[in-house]
Amino acid sequence: VDYKGAPAGSRVGLALKGLDVEDVPRGTVITNNLRFQAAKTLRIMLRKESYFRDQLDSGGNIGINIGLQSKTARIISSDGEIELETETEIAFENEEATLFAAKPPGQLRIAGRGPAARLI
Repeated sequence: VDYKGAPAGSRVGLALKGLDVEDVPRGTVITNNLRFQAAKTLRIMLRKESYFRDQLDSGGNIGINIGLQSKTARIISSDGEIELETETEIAFENEEATLFAAKPPGQLRIAGRGPAARLI
């Protein structure tokens, strides 16, 4: 069914001419909100969870969730702030990121949370 509009937060489908399904991967954010930014390298002012005992060492991998997007990231550095690099860009506005680790395998552990900023 075709509609001319939808309220904010609605789940919609788009018919884009000249594109294949592979051209718009799962998790793609389409917006006209100029406050949104996209980046492959992020800085997070991490508030580490007190029960998360693992070290967040440079070169290690960790999961990142911002909004409805979840990606795996490589830790660039972790001295107070944590700097991460993802394989593909992640879009965000003024949202908190949640970092999580799969320790032990098959179980997610929340490492911490904090506001995300693009690393320039």
